[in-house]
Amino acid sequence: MSGKKKQAVKFSAAGRPTAPAPSQAARHGQWYNYIGLLAAALGLLLYAGTLGHDYCYDDYSVTTKNSLIRGGIKNIPAIFTTQYYFGYETPGDFSKAIHMYRPLPRAVFALLWQVAPDRPGIYHLFNVLMYGLTGWLLWITWRRILAGCPAGLAAASVLLFMAHPVHTEAVANIKSLDEILALFFFTAALYGLWRFFECPRRGWLAGAAVCYGLALLSKESAITFLALFPLTIWFFTDRRLS
Repeated sequence: MSGKKKQAVKFSAAGRPTAPAPSQAARHGQWYNYIGLLAAALGLLLYAGTLGHDYCYDDYSVTTKNSLIRGGIKNIPAIFTTQYYFGYETPGDFSKAIHMYRPLPRAVFALLWQVAPDRPGIYHLFNVLMYGLTGWLLWITWRRILAGCPAGLAAASVLLFMAHPVHTEAVANIKSLDEILALFFFTAALYGLWRFFECPRRGWLAGAAVCYGLALLSKESAITFLALFPLTIWFFTDRRLS
């Protein structure tokens, strides 16, 4: 055994991190400031080609063939009290047997329909923009969490994540906005939790709770992210969970 300790963000007895206070950008070079912008730009460039795409497969059920969505913003209250496929008009549709609650992406679909009725390009644009914004948010979150690791590790992780082809379906399909929003708001919640550790103000903790709630309203599978909060604290800090 070498006896080496894992690299982690250290916290004082008061719960505040003892990681270096000076700017990480100053230590690692000016490039450190621009990784978030690079991650966002990478997401935008990789999926700019989807802006001219039409609807496909499940997209119809939450856009042009859904009467609730076509009603625009006046139907947003109803969207928050009905299941995911409510309003889908296809005869004999399968949705009657499926009860999922994802009101946040549906509210976005209704708002976008209000702005540009029956134009798939605006939905694809929103997906691409949210994916790019998620890349930026991932960077500003993980550069804090991985503060005790080599500088390039967080950068490489985020850029690889943004470029990975496994995300193609989630970004290219209009319906898959639920996946993007769930990841975005979970990451925002994790960022808020980390800022609370750095500066224990209840506003950060409340913001993290709200963001996690929005992730749950985006897709029910976001419940699995709940385990990642203690796991991140366990692996990347020396803070005690008890």
